[in-house]
Amino acid sequence: MNWRKAPRSSQQIKDEAYEWHLLLCSSEATGEDRSSFERWRTADPRHDDAYDRAVSVWAALGKLDAGDLDADVLRRPAVDSIAERLARLFGPLPLLPRWQLLAGGGATLVAGAMLLAWWAGSVRAPETAERAVVTEYATNVGELRSLSLADGSVATLGAATRLRVAMSSGERRISLSRGAAIFNVFPDAARPFSVDAGTVTATALGTLFEVRVNGDVVRVAVDEGRVEVAKPYMIAGRASSMLTRNELAAGQSITAVEALNADPVATLDDGAFGAWREGRLDYEGATLRELIADANRYSRRRIVLAGDTAAFDEMRVTAFFDGRDIDAMLALLPSLFSVTVDSTGLEEIVVRPVSR
Repeated sequence: MNWRKAPRSSQQIKDEAYEWHLLLCSSEATGEDRSSFERWRTADPRHDDAYDRAVSVWAALGKLDAGDLDADVLRRPAVDSIAERLARLFGPLPLLPRWQLLAGGGATLVAGAMLLAWWAGSVRAPETAERAVVTEYATNVGELRSLSLADGSVATLGAATRLRVAMSSGERRISLSRGAAIFNVFPDAARPFSVDAGTVTATALGTLFEVRVNGDVVRVAVDEGRVEVAKPYMIAGRASSMLTRNELAAGQSITAVEALNADPVATLDDGAFGAWREGRLDYEGATLRELIADANRYSRRRIVLAGDTAAFDEMRVTAFFDGRDIDAMLALLPSLFSVTVDSTGLEEIVVRPVSR
């Protein structure tokens, strides 16, 4: 296969990476082809990255079905145009052995849409020429604050929460970098209301929902209306350019760890929505690491994890605690888990697993 040495766009490099992968997977690749590929791959750092992404996306084709994919991607384009573009780029479809791994009548549409999503990048709302008005808010440890946003929506911020609000005539974009917030969204069909939290984006289709960020864990819960939760499909701990989407109805929640795909949609326990507004820290199947990250938003002394910290990801808790009495919660931990809690320090409280 020939490749151009002139400056190329990232899209051209993506296409070349896929062409190389398909050629090398076929029975038609020669020794000279493989030598040319190695020269191409080492000629530019972007080539190596693009090829790794191509291999990852190709490997994912056998693991996804239509329910895992961004509905916007599946709506474009029609099967015929997918087949035509694949044929132009890669030749007849029988040369693509991975199609055989996809089950179901819509397999060609699903896989083709996934490839086109990778070529085009993630689907994003068009940028507007107008500059967004940006406002930042933050609360202190143990502080609870309610505020009115410029569009008429109301946000309730939990303790140690940081929020960035960008408002324009085309969209309402919120960035939640830490903490917890409840959004009572003012209806405006022309301006989507979206909250970015880590790798998760929650877009309001209704009115009242909650987003919590504790370390690398994001939780979204809905009290009224509907919320669409989007997250990149994760392959070996890395985000791909494909999105998975879940639509939550009232009384439902979802949990997503940064390096993993989102958990299945779950049903909220009665009284769990926004329980932190009454000072209650409510957990169902949360890791001890998440619990400690949450507790730090209420503790005047920083709580740190020490020793084999990976063990904290294996310790799970389903319980609720009083956020106004973190010391009592920490005193209870050794009776629930194999941990020690050293609270003798003036500035830090150290939690470590018991060595076995």
